[in-house]
Amino acid sequence: MIQRIQSVYLLLVIASMASLFFLPLSSVSTTENNVVSIHVYNVMGHKTFQENVQTQNTPGYPVLVLCLVILTLTLLNLFLFKHRQKQIKLCQLIMLLIVVLIALVFQQSEVVATEKTHVVYHVGTYVTVASILWVFLASKAIKKDEELVRSADRLR
Repeated sequence: MIQRIQSVYLLLVIASMASLFFLPLSSVSTTENNVVSIHVYNVMGHKTFQENVQTQNTPGYPVLVLCLVILTLTLLNLFLFKHRQKQIKLCQLIMLLIVVLIALVFQQSEVVATEKTHVVYHVGTYVTVASILWVFLASKAIKKDEELVRSADRLR
């Protein structure tokens, strides 16, 4: 199971999605009445800081649930190594869910941003984009294995 390259790619997806629990996704700085507010978004939610003091903590359940679903499906996909067709379909579903996760991150960040402020995307966003690449490479390797097995079956 672990000796296959797609297993390594899937482990990289699991590691990158698990790292999102520790990395910020994006932040927005706003100024109202000469008070600077920094809004930081991560998987656990949205935190607001004013003058380096946390003033608000709003949980972000959609992003958290989506991240946990992606982690669970990727872990399940890792152990479905005998069912390559299911693995391919599950990889496609995981890629779709990661795209939805990225869209949620962009949407949440742009809600607070105004014309005078700008959004800063942090490492967490780029790790999420990289995980799409890992899932794509895993899917490609699984398809290659499936073609190899089918060609061996034809030779018998």
